[in-house]
Amino acid sequence: SYSGPDQVNIVVPPDVQPGTADVEITHPGGTFKTTVTVAPVSPGLFDAATFAGERVWVGAPGSLPGVTARPARRGDNLELYANGLGRTAEAHPAGQVLTRPYPIADASAIRVFLNDVEVTPQAVNMTYAGLWQINIQVPQNAPSGDVAVTVRAAGETSPPVRFRFE
Repeated sequence: SYSGPDQVNIVVPPDVQPGTADVEITHPGGTFKTTVTVAPVSPGLFDAATFAGERVWVGAPGSLPGVTARPARRGDNLELYANGLGRTAEAHPAGQVLTRPYPIADASAIRVFLNDVEVTPQAVNMTYAGLWQINIQVPQNAPSGDVAVTVRAAGETSPPVRFRFE
């Protein structure tokens, strides 16, 4: 999901069975192999959100260099992005480009929190192998200022991502 000078982030496809898995990364400098532990659910939330194609601030204005963004507002329909939420309701073509979203097996088990305000997702769909889009509407009672957004799946909570709300 990300490759940089000092790190590579890999999104584990949701159909990989819990337990240990071998990971092999090949790059111009050689090959790296390791074994990782795959948990049944391990939610992670990305520091990206959009409203009608417009980026929503993460942290504060200018926190994403070169990206124009604005605070989230009450009533906005946000698209959040997460991984580690669980299995899809139907099989999807592993190792291939997905041509449509695949729904999560149990959308009712996915919860989103804006600080302590729970928001029920309108939809939870896999858009790429292992990457979920969570659609929420910012409620009228949402807190203002810097808000810690988390996602909970199967009793596990993601690390918080801070968004700016007004």
